[in-house]
Amino acid sequence: SSSLSAGSESATANVTWVKQVADSEHLGEEDMVLLLDHTGQILALYPDPNHLTSHTLPDSLSLRHIRQTREGMEELKGLEDRVRMTAYAPLGPIDHPNAFLAIGFSMNTLYSPIRTRLLRNLALVAIVSLFAFFGAYELAYQLLVKRVRTLTRASDILSHGNLEHRIPPMGTDELGHLGNSFNIMADRLSLLVTLERSARKAALDRNQQFETLLKLLPEGVFLLSRDGRVRLSNPVAERLIDHQPSPEEFLNQMGVADRLPRLDTQPQKFERTLDGRIYAQALAPAASSGPVVWVVRDTTEERRLMAHLMHQSKMADLGLLAAGIAHEIGNPLSSMSAIIEMLEMKALNGPVAEPLRSLTKHVDRIHRIVDSVINFARPSPEQRTIVDATLLVPKVLQTFHLHDKGRAMTVRHRAEPGPLPIRMVEDQITQVLPNLLL
Repeated sequence: SSSLSAGSESATANVTWVKQVADSEHLGEEDMVLLLDHTGQILALYPDPNHLTSHTLPDSLSLRHIRQTREGMEELKGLEDRVRMTAYAPLGPIDHPNAFLAIGFSMNTLYSPIRTRLLRNLALVAIVSLFAFFGAYELAYQLLVKRVRTLTRASDILSHGNLEHRIPPMGTDELGHLGNSFNIMADRLSLLVTLERSARKAALDRNQQFETLLKLLPEGVFLLSRDGRVRLSNPVAERLIDHQPSPEEFLNQMGVADRLPRLDTQPQKFERTLDGRIYAQALAPAASSGPVVWVVRDTTEERRLMAHLMHQSKMADLGLLAAGIAHEIGNPLSSMSAIIEMLEMKALNGPVAEPLRSLTKHVDRIHRIVDSVINFARPSPEQRTIVDATLLVPKVLQTFHLHDKGRAMTVRHRAEPGPLPIRMVEDQITQVLPNLLL
């Protein structure tokens, strides 16, 4: 108490103590330390000791509040009408204080630590947020960007034709489902491409088979447009055109150019003879206005062969007819031969003996002719047997002389003594030798 009284009495003369108080409280420029006596006279003032010192404060609400409450801390309006958070306390006996010490803190001073801590907290929050952002970005990169890039890369690989590439499992979220859908799409696309390649290979095989068939066909095959142009042809057709001045001239000569404009959907067959050759033709339209298939076949040799076969058939029929006639003649000749033999036995040395012998020779000759005709017409088995050639040749010559050309020819044959066995089909040799002689 005595020290406080001594301090209050010397405060007016020396403001060092007030300055020490201000320095100990780390006051700022806007803060204030005020030492008053009980009458309201300013004993000392911080931060400007010379300002208002020894002046008496007017009776104000703040001064009355300090005198009444003696000590406390409240927001009070002091000098210069500035509101400060003011802490005040009496100096001397509390009942009759000699002076009052008031320390006013400006709002900046009060909130500066809070602001500093707030800024520090905000900086910490910013740093944490930054780390959280980079962590979230990395997580998003792992979960989103990286998988999107995987999908993009897989799409590029698939677009370049690699149908075997697949995306590894990426979870059960939307991107994972998208990856699974991509793999399913790639599987189906690979299956479609495999089927398409198989179908293309089958089509190529069919085309090759069709081309081979066209090359092997003996007929000439043309694919014609409606205006008479040759669009496709096989080798036989190309050989037919090679001998002609032009394809259009060949179509005119074959009678095709006139038929094309009038051709409907029904195929047409016709023949035409050109340069001594007979050609069978067919026009088959694919549609009423589409291309036309023209097939040309040279039937000249076929016609000749058919005529030859018909001639052979007639000759076979003639041979059968001759065999039947010879058979019918054979029976009366047998009777005539028996009667002549009986007459020869009765007239061995009579005047009719010589005519009977001559008649017997002629009847025997007729028998041999009939037997030759029957043997020639009779079919023989197609088996090789041992035949004596020295006996076969006279038999063939005997039949040969029945032909008109044979009677006009003189044929001499000579054979070594003894048999000449040869393994042959006797009927075929019997037919070949007369053909050689004719």
